[in-house]
Amino acid sequence: MKLKTATLRVTAALTIVMLLLVTLPVSPAYADDTGLLAPTANSGTGGGWENPGNAYVSDNNRASSNQINETVSYYGFNFTAIPSGATIDGIQVEVEGYTTGRQMNIDLSWNGGVNWTTGAGTGVRTTAFTGTEAVYLFGGATDKWGTAHTWVVGDFTGTNFRVRFTSQTGPGTTIYVDLLRVRVYYTKPGTTTTVNCTPNPVTFGESASCTATVTRLAGGNTPAGTVTWATDNNGAFTPASCTLAGSGGTASCAVSYTPGAVGGGTHVITATYGGNANFTGSSGSQTLAVAKATATVTLSNLNQTYDTTPKPVTVSTVPAGLTVEVTYDGSTVPPTNAGDYAVVATVIDDNYQGGANGTLQIAKADATCVINGYTGVYDGAFHGATGTCSGIGGEEAGTLDLGATFKDVPGGTAQWVFTGNSNYNDQSGQVDIVITPATPTLSVTNSPVVYNGLPQAAVVVGSVPGVVSNVKYNGEATEPTAAGVYAVTADFLPDDADNYNALTGASAGDFVIEKATPTLSVTNSPVVYNGLPQAAVVVGSVPGVVSNVKYNGEATEPTAAGAYAVTADFLPDDADNYNALTGASAGDFVILAAGPALTLQKTALPETYSAVGVVIDYAYKLTNTGNVPLTGPFTVADNKVSVICPTTTELAPGAFITCTASYTITQSDLDAGSVVNQAQGKGAFLGEDVLSNQASATVTAVQNPALTLAKTATPATFALPGQVIVYEYVLTNSGNVTLQGPFTVTDDKVAVVTCPNQASLAPAASLTCTANYTTTAGDVAAGSVTNSATAEGSFDGNPVGSNQAQATIRTFRLFLPVLFR
Repeated sequence: MKLKTATLRVTAALTIVMLLLVTLPVSPAYADDTGLLAPTANSGTGGGWENPGNAYVSDNNRASSNQINETVSYYGFNFTAIPSGATIDGIQVEVEGYTTGRQMNIDLSWNGGVNWTTGAGTGVRTTAFTGTEAVYLFGGATDKWGTAHTWVVGDFTGTNFRVRFTSQTGPGTTIYVDLLRVRVYYTKPGTTTTVNCTPNPVTFGESASCTATVTRLAGGNTPAGTVTWATDNNGAFTPASCTLAGSGGTASCAVSYTPGAVGGGTHVITATYGGNANFTGSSGSQTLAVAKATATVTLSNLNQTYDTTPKPVTVSTVPAGLTVEVTYDGSTVPPTNAGDYAVVATVIDDNYQGGANGTLQIAKADATCVINGYTGVYDGAFHGATGTCSGIGGEEAGTLDLGATFKDVPGGTAQWVFTGNSNYNDQSGQVDIVITPATPTLSVTNSPVVYNGLPQAAVVVGSVPGVVSNVKYNGEATEPTAAGVYAVTADFLPDDADNYNALTGASAGDFVIEKATPTLSVTNSPVVYNGLPQAAVVVGSVPGVVSNVKYNGEATEPTAAGAYAVTADFLPDDADNYNALTGASAGDFVILAAGPALTLQKTALPETYSAVGVVIDYAYKLTNTGNVPLTGPFTVADNKVSVICPTTTELAPGAFITCTASYTITQSDLDAGSVVNQAQGKGAFLGEDVLSNQASATVTAVQNPALTLAKTATPATFALPGQVIVYEYVLTNSGNVTLQGPFTVTDDKVAVVTCPNQASLAPAASLTCTANYTTTAGDVAAGSVTNSATAEGSFDGNPVGSNQAQATIRTFRLFLPVLFR
């Protein structure tokens, strides 16, 4: 059904009430059940079950069947709880039992066994017992065992409702039942509930009477029990619940409702019937309009004075304690500044309405003005009134004009004026400005100075421009020389005599000539470590006595190499003008580490050679490149020659000696291409050898590998073909280096030239190769045979060829006499 609504409109002239009774839909039905009930009677057919009554109670005494189609019907379940008009929702059968192999069918009857539920798996259920006794459930809360019958309350009497067991096949087996119970699920008949409240609308602070009426929807009983009340808003019911009374299927009861707040203007009043054993519950509601009540509003504290804080008006209401919105010229923020403000107060309350109007007047305040004159000595600056006019809490209150200012003696009068802003009143007044002449001061600007043996004058200046004269030192005009403190006085005439006083014999302070501080220095640093203690020579910058010399704080003169911070005491001869020194620094005294060193330079002349027997002259320059003297004897060791050095006892740092040696070139040196030798010098320091660097010199050979070929033929002439010519080839090393074999000859007429298998050939040495050539008819016809040959060896892996050598043999004519016949 559609939900209807009620609208309440309230005006000053007319109140229209629209009353609506709302019947809510029946509350959703909920299911009840009878609980599990056991049978109290049975009947059987087809031979019957054994001990069927044992299924009434679970006590291990069992009904049983060991034949097919034996039936037993159980009834007398005592369904007393199902109310009139209830709807049957489902049936559940609970069986406790087991089997040795036989099962059974279960079906239900509603008319004493005349008709039974049908349909395998719907109206008829087949058991699936196991060999272990257990509880098995068939049907349930929504299971009506098929569609063959519509169940009604009247079906569940002691004799009408029955449960039938029918045993099934299973030769030699038995099914056992220890307990049968049945539960019927049903829904009680429903009700409707309506609500009617009067008056409607009701004004806040008053009460309405609300009546609930509950009507049955089925059955023959009248609803009874309790109705509870609720509201969606703030309110109270008296009493909180009521008890139904009535007959013929309708009952009602009433309560009083007092709104606790207006809320949104409507209160939904709901009555809820909880139902009883015969009926399900239901609820109904009605919308009750609630109007606001009218409150009285009073404004006070409308005249106030500005003090930087907001100035809200005071509002009171009847009834007291209501929330009121106050606006000032339309703003909800209370004003702070001086002025007139239209005040509107409006009740802001869920339950009351009302308001009031007025004017808030905030008057201007007086600023706090503290204005001071001036009394002081001339200082060249302008002076006037000083002070401030400030608002409350030091805030800006307006503008302050302090009047005229004055610089020179004697001053004047300053008129001040304060102009207030929108929150403060105007003010004015005057103060005196008094200026008296100033007294300048004198000072010495160059003190202290240090004694220098000459008269020194103080530089006296005034604090303002003017002329200084008649300067005196401890009352004397003579400029002092000696160290000391001198009280300085002088006369002073200021340039600005109107504003400054003149001075006579005025103090300028002290002129101090301080004693000079001499310095100490070490004059013999650095020195070189010599294995003995060595002392620093310390002198002062002025005449005096040096004493208590220390090295790194120790009095012992140092021996080891290092840098030593030297301090000493000093007593100057002129103690009046120079300070004595105690433990004063004289700088560092350095003992250098001994660094004995020799450097060897080696030269060779000539720088090249090209023949055996050439003599190479070597010079060895041995220099002391260390920082300590070295002692002899001084020697040079060379891997090629014996070196001769001059006899020298000591060689000072930087000094040198020259040693000499010579070397004669051999053939192997020419073959090697160069002569390289290494040399090293030696001296001594404190008994320990001092070795120089390794110095080398290289003299390069000018190598000229050369091979000369000479060729001869034997015999020198030929006359006939077939004649054998023997050639000899002489190969001579005409260079200056040894040549390496194999040595070969190439001849343009002879295919094979035989040379000895010789590995090398020394300069000027020779070897001979041979070959044979047989003349031909062509050679005879040509009249001569000329052939050319060249020889080849090698040097340092490179070929060395000879000149081209030729040999010519000629024919000679053999004339035989011709005999004619």
